Amino acid sequence: MTNQSRSRSPRVAIVYDWATTPYGGAEQVLSALHAAFPTAPLFTTLTRPDRVAWLQSWQVVSSWLNRLPLPWRSHRWLAPLLPLAAESLSLSEYEVVISVTSGPAKGILTQPQQLHVCYLLTPPRYLYSHQQAYQAQLPLAKLSSKLAQPLLAYLRRVDQVSAWRPDLVIPISNLVADRVVATYSRSTESVIYPPISATLPKNYDHPVTTPNFICVSRLVAYKRLDLAIEACAISGYRLKIIGDGPDRRRLQRLVNSLPGADQLITFVGQVTAQQLETHYEQATGLLMPGLEDFGITAAEAVTRGIPVLVHARSGVAEIIPDSAKVEIADETTSDVVAALPKLLTCQVDPDLVQRKLKKYDTNEFCRQWRTLVATAWRKHQKG
Repeated sequence: MTNQSRSRSPRVAIVYDWATTPYGGAEQVLSALHAAFPTAPLFTTLTRPDRVAWLQSWQVVSSWLNRLPLPWRSHRWLAPLLPLAAESLSLSEYEVVISVTSGPAKGILTQPQQLHVCYLLTPPRYLYSHQQAYQAQLPLAKLSSKLAQPLLAYLRRVDQVSAWRPDLVIPISNLVADRVVATYSRSTESVIYPPISATLPKNYDHPVTTPNFICVSRLVAYKRLDLAIEACAISGYRLKIIGDGPDRRRLQRLVNSLPGADQLITFVGQVTAQQLETHYEQATGLLMPGLEDFGITAAEAVTRGIPVLVHARSGVAEIIPDSAKVEIADETTSDVVAALPKLLTCQVDPDLVQRKLKKYDTNEFCRQWRTLVATAWRKHQKG
């Protein structure tokens, strides 16, 4: 390596599992990394630029899988092919590769002179912690068990190998760091929490006349929005569910099966950023009962003066002030029912939130990543 290449900043590429989701926590992470490394292209196995607006500012390189004449391009259907597609991505012209992943992107192939930093969202839930729940929803579940189980076993073997390809693994929370040790028997670097993009509002007053809870989430099974629905139906509290996803039909059936729930529970669907702010202004609490790898939405709700219900082991619970949250110990309806009255008594202290969460904003996230890459690259060059 020449002295000139040692003195300049390394060429950086960013890799993500699949860019087919309009917006969510992972996509917010990617947008922040794009701000930190604006010239870095995005490599991915699958992309849907027609439905993913955040891709418009990126230079995007997709795998051969995205070029097949398929009538559908869902990562759920194509799970067995995704590791091969990730390995096919050509990254040789970049000196630092950052994979943002809960799946196959950590399995990209790099050379010894390259530095591969993995920002790990979680080990794949459908292979480990939430296997049964995902099998009930994935097309794979429609196959006979004789075929499904060998495929899952194959994907677990591939995932175990892939987990050792990054030079550094950066977890998004202590919860994920513990999962890495338990799942892969390898250590991680220090946690870098995901970015919180919200700025603290001037007005923290949320006058409560009638309790009005909200969930802001992708509608997928592991989020456990069913617990929020059942608890609000039992307690007689109103609940707005903001977001969309494959679990919506099941959740709507649940609402229809609970007496009086259709008068309390509203499915709002996808909303604009401005509409979401209006929902926040009208909310008396945000419900996030599932065990979350992190949970950016809860942190951003707190910055708006809204107390949150979170699972005690969720990553976001590691940074939210105790006075602004009510924790549940287990994913049960009874735990959520017992927590709702406590949530109504929470008072969010804006000064405390400012001190506690300011260090996790997007600017600080970008600074941490630029420092990490510069430091790790210098060490990597020295061998």
